[in-house]
Amino acid sequence: MVQRSGAVVVLRLIICATIVPFIMARAAEAQLLNSWEGSTEGWNSQNGAVLVNSASRPGGAKGVTDGTDSLAVTLPNQGYLRWGDRVLEGAALDAVVAAAGSETGIGVVEFDVTYDTSEIPQGTVTYVNHQLAMQTNAGWSQVDITAPTYPQTNGSTDETAHFLLPLSLFGSLSGTSTSVQMLFAASGDWGDGQQATLFYDNLRVSALEPDLNNDNVVNVLDWEIFIENHKQDLSDLSLSDRFSRGDFNVSGVSDFDDYLVFESRYDAINGAGALAAVRGVPEPAALVLAATVFPLFLLRRRRGRVATFLLLVALASAASPQFASGQLLHSFETDTEGWVVADFHVAFPTDPTLSLSSIGATEGVQSLGVTQPEDGFSWDAQVSYGTGSDGYNIFANAVEVGTDLHVLEFDVTFDQASIPQDIFFNASVSVALNSNGGWMQYDNVAEHNELGTTATVPVQIALDGTGANDGAGTLLPASSTGFYQINIGLNGFWGLSPATIYFDNFRITQIATPEVLTLEVDRGTGQVSIKNDATGQSFGIDYYELKSEAGSLSSAGWNSLDAQNVNAVDGSDAGTIAGDSPLEGWDAAGGASANDLTEAFLGGSSNLADNAVLNLGAAFTPGATEDLIFRYRDTTRPDRLAFGEVVYVGEVANLPGDYNGNGVVDAADYTVWKDNFGSTTELTADGNGNSVIDAADYTVWKDNFGNTASAASVTSVPEPVSGWAVLSLAGIAAVLMRRRYSRQ
Repeated sequence: MVQRSGAVVVLRLIICATIVPFIMARAAEAQLLNSWEGSTEGWNSQNGAVLVNSASRPGGAKGVTDGTDSLAVTLPNQGYLRWGDRVLEGAALDAVVAAAGSETGIGVVEFDVTYDTSEIPQGTVTYVNHQLAMQTNAGWSQVDITAPTYPQTNGSTDETAHFLLPLSLFGSLSGTSTSVQMLFAASGDWGDGQQATLFYDNLRVSALEPDLNNDNVVNVLDWEIFIENHKQDLSDLSLSDRFSRGDFNVSGVSDFDDYLVFESRYDAINGAGALAAVRGVPEPAALVLAATVFPLFLLRRRRGRVATFLLLVALASAASPQFASGQLLHSFETDTEGWVVADFHVAFPTDPTLSLSSIGATEGVQSLGVTQPEDGFSWDAQVSYGTGSDGYNIFANAVEVGTDLHVLEFDVTFDQASIPQDIFFNASVSVALNSNGGWMQYDNVAEHNELGTTATVPVQIALDGTGANDGAGTLLPASSTGFYQINIGLNGFWGLSPATIYFDNFRITQIATPEVLTLEVDRGTGQVSIKNDATGQSFGIDYYELKSEAGSLSSAGWNSLDAQNVNAVDGSDAGTIAGDSPLEGWDAAGGASANDLTEAFLGGSSNLADNAVLNLGAAFTPGATEDLIFRYRDTTRPDRLAFGEVVYVGEVANLPGDYNGNGVVDAADYTVWKDNFGSTTELTADGNGNSVIDAADYTVWKDNFGNTASAASVTSVPEPVSGWAVLSLAGIAAVLMRRRYSRQ
């Protein structure tokens, strides 16, 4: 964030002093489902658990956070126990469904649990956790309220925990649900044969707004809180505190998913054009200048190009030449590789079966045989990919890059000896793709109707739903879904005898390569820039993130677009400098670190025309691990982050005394010299090149202590160019002369 002028600070203090007396607690917006005043209020006991109103127990009510009573739940044993359920009806059903499908807020369910050590066996207790599930007309979904995502008690402390769960976590629940059953469960370890009692109270649902400062409006003050906490580690905070800092899905970090929530709500709450009103109207010339800043980089020829997209996983095995472009999911060389009989197949006299066969092998020597007991239609086989699996990563990468650019391919073999021929008329295959985003069904993707013949049919299915005849769902990005699934159904007319159809070589193939932005990284200086090398195509971007698992980024060297006031305009604040307040341009995320540098441009964007460059300063540490990931949001595809290309150029400067090669001469280099003193074989610290580590090498280190690679590097001088370069040089001079704003 940028440093604010004194006038801005004073104005904000006046505003806050004016609105503070009128702040209402967000809990007042909640719709109460149960506070258990005098009864169990529709909750039923399961698995031997005993549910009673706490006031009916000896000693009176405990764990009361609303009203006068709570619900006492006595669990007969340790382990996992589903203790109670309630079918929601009337106002309770309406409240949950409305919160789940609210267009005016973020649906959450909240409740309080009290742990009383006199009610929990203390000899062996180690933890107590909870689960909450929703059974709707669309299916079952469950959230495990366990560490580290949610607070966990060891059961040995008297305490009351408040739980807040976004309703979006319950995939089966939506604003169109016609039936809802809530189910609570507890799990814990407090010793065999012993019972424990927990107290529940104040179960409620809310449709909350991203009103982070709780002043009943969503405005620039909330954005300040959001962006300052964006990309911060919030995992140690309570769920309510995470939410109040912009982590709307309470994942432990405020990320792009949460940004989408804030963005979608701002104008929806305040009216169309609210963001534009805050920012003012940009000067057209400003857009042109920003797109042509630092064009000197255009003279550098591209070297060391890396792969266009980050491949999240390696190929499961080497593909044959004709399928080299696909990422292999299954080739069935050793087993059925996760494929199982579909759990919703037609009730034939016997179930479908899966087996391996040499028939229909189009890669390797085996295929998957799917046997249907008789003719007709049935979903027969399915495979599911959970988070972290190779199949999940391959699907997720395709979705991140673009479902319209990828297809699912596989080969189907109809073997005449495996399909009854006496009354054979036809056989076909249907496929469905499923995820938390919905269901897409493709009928008759492979057909065979020639009696007495064998055929292998290649199949290609669009991942974006093009050609799907049923289901309006979409495959979601990896950050939003917990699974991907492929379902195979057989159909045909061959009588009451079983038929087997063979499948092989499931793979996801990229069919088109989009033009993408490039992140150019100079190994020697650490200078980083975003470049548009696409010919005839411009990009509008309003969010980007640089990530490094190894910590190769430099937040100190990063010259953010926020600090440069790129595309900033003066808004309706008290200040008169464009970019001196939030929402007047780019705003840097407060969680900047060696692992993550992120900026967002809420309500606006920067346009990169052909050959345009945005310089980000020395955001890379010279000599560090080259593992940067660059993602950005293209304004033409606002629902996702695109992977950009990362290109490393130049070489790490030969810096005397830098014995560990990290681009700076520091104490770590002394350690390398000391550990190898006297060596004639390990010559990393041979600063004077005499093939032995001796005192002279210490002198080299001492004389250069504090130097960095960027200071030692040499920058080439470009040749004179056209008048555009003169304009750009003027822009450079203006940037260099402008006092850089310090980050708060």
